[in-house]
Amino acid sequence: MEKIAKRKMLQWAIGAAVVIVAVSGVYFGFRAHNQAATKKEQTVVQQTARVSISSAGFMPGTIKIRQGQMVTWTNQDTRPHQIASDIGNSPTSFGSDSPLARTETFATVFDTKGMFTYHDQLNPLNSKATVIVE
Repeated sequence: MEKIAKRKMLQWAIGAAVVIVAVSGVYFGFRAHNQAATKKEQTVVQQTARVSISSAGFMPGTIKIRQGQMVTWTNQDTRPHQIASDIGNSPTSFGSDSPLARTETFATVFDTKGMFTYHDQLNPLNSKATVIVE
């Protein structure tokens, strides 16, 4: 009888160990998947370069990005501003269709390598900047 009890106890211990290993595998596999997804989301977030617009102009005044990267401009000023690419930027002409009010944004993707200058259509002499696409 004692042998049977020891055998059942051993079987139960092995079964419990198998369950623990299986649950651990599922948990750590799920955790690794979530960490990979978080890294991918961080990469996507970093794909967008940001430019602030204020009464002092565009900040930063020159921004370097990779080909295919997006640039988002946000108006931080109380006055409206309108982004317009300078003449000669063809084939990459860009700009906001209308003035941006405070906190409004405009975004565009730069698919072509080169240096692209732009200005504030509502204040073209004082607000100029450059996007360099590498």
